[in-house]
Amino acid sequence: MPAYHSQCKEGPNKIGNMSLMPIKTDQRANVFFRNYEIKSEVDRAQGTQEMYSLAISRFNIPGEAGFPLNGVYAKPATTKEADSMRQYFLQLRQETGKRVVERVFDTPDGKPSKWWTFFAKRKFMEKSLSGPGQY
Repeated sequence: MPAYHSQCKEGPNKIGNMSLMPIKTDQRANVFFRNYEIKSEVDRAQGTQEMYSLAISRFNIPGEAGFPLNGVYAKPATTKEADSMRQYFLQLRQETGKRVVERVFDTPDGKPSKWWTFFAKRKFMEKSLSGPGQY
């Protein structure tokens, strides 16, 4: 499958070599949790809460040692740009987490969708984006 390249060339805001684009409503996430069984609406709420907790936890941005795609993104030039980038990534993580729970567990039998959990252990650009000890 050929790589997807965006038709948008430049965004209105730019930090480093990354454009800050509006978050689309139809977007596929590349990271999924595999071992979470939904048995009731309480479990669905707990899954949403876990994804939110993961989204707001401390994470690295381009230029920091733990960021897995440092070769792709440039380091922010100023502290203000770094804060803006961190806020943008935080928003992306929150939106993705919220949408993943709805998409993965939206099956008639309530079990995880095999089509979405297939991506749980796949690498992105031949790199593992999860931290040590995570799937």
